[in-house]
Amino acid sequence: SWGGKFNIESTVGVGTRMIMTMPKASAPSWFVSSVHLRSNSAIVVLDDDQGIHQTWDSRFAGAGLDLS
Repeated sequence: SWGGKFNIESTVGVGTRMIMTMPKASAPSWFVSSVHLRSNSAIVVLDDDQGIHQTWDSRFAGAGLDLS
């Protein structure tokens, strides 16, 4: 129902690969599309999901922000 694909490939004596492909989901309407900061602003990201921190770190680094 999500429009994805699931394939199983198996070769005797080699092994089995299971491949799941899902379409990229659109961001929900409530998710911010941009963040505007003044220079010398402090940014604090609070979330218990380490993946969220990695996502923000990569976005901040891509914007040339100092992450120290």
